[in-house]
Amino acid sequence: MKRLFLVLLIAAGCGDSESESNVIPAGPAICEGGPNAPEITVHTNFAKTQAAPNALFAFDGKAYVVESLNNTVSTIDLQSAATAEFVDLGNDHNPYEVAVDARWTVIPNYLANTVTIADTATGDVLAEVQSEAFKNPSGAAILGDYIYVSNVDYIGPDQPYGQGTVSIIDKDFDVVATIPTTGQNPQYLATHEDKLIVVNTGEVRFDESVAYPATDGVLEIWTPTDDPAVPDVQNYTLPIVDNIGAPGRPVTADNRVYMGAGTSSAFFAFDMTSETWIFDAETPFSFPSETTNALTQVIGVHNQIVFATAFNEDALFLVDTRCDKILAGPIDLGESELIEGPIGGVLSDDGSEFYPLMSVSNSLGRLMLSWN
Repeated sequence: MKRLFLVLLIAAGCGDSESESNVIPAGPAICEGGPNAPEITVHTNFAKTQAAPNALFAFDGKAYVVESLNNTVSTIDLQSAATAEFVDLGNDHNPYEVAVDARWTVIPNYLANTVTIADTATGDVLAEVQSEAFKNPSGAAILGDYIYVSNVDYIGPDQPYGQGTVSIIDKDFDVVATIPTTGQNPQYLATHEDKLIVVNTGEVRFDESVAYPATDGVLEIWTPTDDPAVPDVQNYTLPIVDNIGAPGRPVTADNRVYMGAGTSSAFFAFDMTSETWIFDAETPFSFPSETTNALTQVIGVHNQIVFATAFNEDALFLVDTRCDKILAGPIDLGESELIEGPIGGVLSDDGSEFYPLMSVSNSLGRLMLSWN
């Protein structure tokens, strides 16, 4: 297990060393009818970011990177690695997430309790929306002509979360509705076809620096109606089992919702067709790990292969869901003996390129995958 020296790495970064590469040879298939494990070339430090990158969104060949400590969003060209500041949000905003389409780049500001909306084509700030409804806004999604922002209402480390909500902003940048969520801590939003995915992570607490879930997670699937204030909402609880819980940022594929576990080396999966959990906290998909306390994220899915990262071990796993076995991994994403912390990433549509966002070392990596 890598050693965690967050303060050292955030203060000093990993230097300006050039990208290092490592080739992992191809391997056999693990599932009947599934692909062989690809040859993978790992390029660490493909591009540098500003301090504390927390999330990213891929659009039109670029990664839009939220740099929470720097109060900025930057863009990184996914082919040339050219980096440019896109939006400077101002001091003490602590941007948490970003959602992008051809019109708008939406950035919830966790500490400022505002939502910045920028012109995606120019980076010009169109509005910084203010509302009493915003209470530690965290998640963001764009669906049709509406912007959705989730509010976690974090009160304090020894206090329960307040009432979670989702605020809805129209194309005139007015808040037209704020709707309570079923669970606590609705950190993450995503879209799937005409639906909004809301992930209530639940309350997460710490005991001697070990994170554990304190309340159940809840997955909500919203179908908007003609009245944005009255969506059709379906709720699916994810009860805690043996400290496994805290569902994270959602990824949708094959009519499933995948979510990493925020406190263990595992991920969850929900089938939207049958409305059942495929992997829940009682029977999650678990990874081998040197630590019982971990942060797992599902980054993307290609050809029924799940790409999932392990924060504490700077590792990537490829899981073939045809038989639910590990096809490849752990694949080392870092170049230091210290934790560099993959927290998000981008997977290309054809599965040939993967870009992990390393939140502690302030960098974006690049993996080239050759599928045979």
